[in-house]
Amino acid sequence: MISRFYALVDYFNLIPDRYRNHLNHATHRNAIDTIYSKIIEADTKLGIDYGDISMRLYGGWMRDDGEPTDDYLMISSILRDFPKHISRRRHIIPCCADSILSRTDLVLPATIRESRGFPPFRVDSHPKIHCPAGVARCPVEDLNSWKRGRCPHHPSCATRVDDVIVSTRQKLVDSMMVADQIYLSREAMDAWVAIFSNDDDVVPGLMVAAHYSRQVVLVRIGRRNVCLYDSFLEDVGTKILNL
Repeated sequence: MISRFYALVDYFNLIPDRYRNHLNHATHRNAIDTIYSKIIEADTKLGIDYGDISMRLYGGWMRDDGEPTDDYLMISSILRDFPKHISRRRHIIPCCADSILSRTDLVLPATIRESRGFPPFRVDSHPKIHCPAGVARCPVEDLNSWKRGRCPHHPSCATRVDDVIVSTRQKLVDSMMVADQIYLSREAMDAWVAIFSNDDDVVPGLMVAAHYSRQVVLVRIGRRNVCLYDSFLEDVGTKILNL
């Protein structure tokens, strides 16, 4: 392990909202450039300035059949052409994290999955009092019918929500990041290891990693408010950067 700064990036958690519904080669390139600039900013703030940087991008890269997604293929293409030199003596090593570092020979499948129907949700109908159509005709109530699986206007229709709604979810992404964080904190104790994420699900893993290393970092991008768990992280010695 030659790197001295491992940047473990929760990719889809950090890309700007304006890119999410328009993901293509250009938007991925812009997102990666932004993330790279934040990694360099974190490197400077931490005062590392030595050794190479490993930039690992975590996301739902593999389908159920083990084949890579279009996003994986586009990003891999971008990373192949990505500048590898930070300075004359420092390099950046970018990759899509499709396996955990302790078993790089095992690519994990099904990290992106489709499910039918709505995810669990609750309808808060109180705001409908402001509906220009009037309380009685506010269509927000239609959501309750859709939640039960059927059309609110034609209950006899045979089509159900599961027939027309498909959602996509990432799986294993947070656990892969924290697994690598803990692994590196034990196996590369002289290295800085930072998770770049705004997701609180990484907090328990960061707390465990801090037990093995004093160079564990959480980097949040664009999230200025204090997190509920910041005091827990600080108590165990995790450094927090808000960029």
